Formats: sequence, structure tokens, C-alpha cells
Amino acid sequence: MLPSEKAELWVRRVGYAALVLIAAFILIWMVRFIARVTRDALEQRNVPTEGRALLVETCDT
Repeated sequence: MLPSEKAELWVRRVGYAALVLIAAFILIWMVRFIARVTRDALEQRNVPTEGRALLVETCDT
């Protein structure tokens, strides 16, 4: 194998590794973003504890 072929193979492997790392970073960022947005949306849907009415149980005897 010629030295230029070895260098080309090395550069190609580094390039593929960089692409895999970039894809992993984007995937992790998207998962964290969606989880944060979902958590914020669910927190907004909850009624605050100060605004909740007290439930009184009645006994029918």
C-alpha cells in the first residue's frame, strides 16, 4: 500500500469518526431539548398547590 493510500485511509477514518461524534451530539441535544420542553409543558398544566381546593369527604350513614 502506498503512503498516500495510507494517509487517505487515515483521513477517511478520522472523517467518519467526526461524523459519528457530530451525529451523536445532535441526537443527545435533541433528546435533552425535547425532554426539557415536555417537562416545562407538563409543569404548566399542573394546578399550583395554592390554587387547589380542599376536598372534603362526606359520610353517608
